[in-house]
Amino acid sequence: MIVPRLNFVLFSKVVLVKPKFTSSKFEFKKRKKNIFRFFSRRIPTSTIPYNDESKFVDWMHRLFQEKDRTYDYFTQNNTLEGLDLPELKLERNWTDLCVELFWCIVIGIPSIIWFIKFSFTSTLLAKLIFLTIVSIVYIILQLMINMSVIKTDKKTN
Repeated sequence: MIVPRLNFVLFSKVVLVKPKFTSSKFEFKKRKKNIFRFFSRRIPTSTIPYNDESKFVDWMHRLFQEKDRTYDYFTQNNTLEGLDLPELKLERNWTDLCVELFWCIVIGIPSIIWFIKFSFTSTLLAKLIFLTIVSIVYIILQLMINMSVIKTDKKTN
């Protein structure tokens, strides 16, 4: 039997965002922006009645009813405010952008230079070996992604 340790629900809505820059020369279209609300609650394992199956089923049913009530409130009001849930706002951090740009420059540019040199100076056999390795890695990554996709049952009427 699987014992859950954390209950979470991810809510999302799409909001149209006004463009930040407008001028007579450039008119930017409104962009769609996803806003995510994440509801998380830690459940101590000592409070889970996993020894008795009927109590566990009742407990799990109440847990999903609570989740459904929270989701229904969110779909009606487009917010989780009013449910007295703690809120954590994540602000944009410019240091993250600086770190990302730093590593793009340090690793990305030398990698592109190496690839261009490799493309023009290597033998055909080396190119085929490189292409084979890249293809195998790509196939493995696609298989890993396909394993993590949740497949839904299609009910036919």
